[in-house]
Amino acid sequence: MRKLLIGALVAVGLVVAQTTVRVGMLSGPSGAGRVMVLAPNGNVTFATIGTGITLVDTGGGAWVLQTTAARMVGEKPVRQPDGSYVIARTPASGTLAVYRNGVRQSAGDDYAFDAAARKVTPVAILPWNSDDLVQVDYE
Repeated sequence: MRKLLIGALVAVGLVVAQTTVRVGMLSGPSGAGRVMVLAPNGNVTFATIGTGITLVDTGGGAWVLQTTAARMVGEKPVRQPDGSYVIARTPASGTLAVYRNGVRQSAGDDYAFDAAARKVTPVAILPWNSDDLVQVDYE
C-alpha cells in the first residue's frame, strides 16, 4: 500500500509540474511542426504549430509557443504627462511608422523611440501639442 501511495504522489507531481522544453526535445516536419502538449483535461496529445503560432527560442535552449503579431494600423498611442506617447506592443524592428496629424514623422529628426518602454518621444526642439492626432502603424 505504501509503494502504491508514493507512486501516486510522484505521478501527481509529474502532471502538475511545469516542463521547460529544450532544443533537441522538439522534432517535426518543416513548416507546420507538431509538439506534444498536456491538454486541460489531462490528456497528452499532439498539437500542430499552425498559422499565427511560432516556436521561438528564448535563449539557453528553451523554446516557447507565441502568437505571431498581427499588423497594427492606426493605433492611437497614450499621451503621457511628459509629452511622450506609449504604444500597446513592442513593434518588430524597423516596422514602426509614426504619424502626426496625418504626416509621417521621421525617426531621429522628429521623434525618438525607446523599444523597452514602448515610448515615442518628440524631439525637444519640436514638441507636439496635446491636441495633435498621433497614430502609429507597426508589426
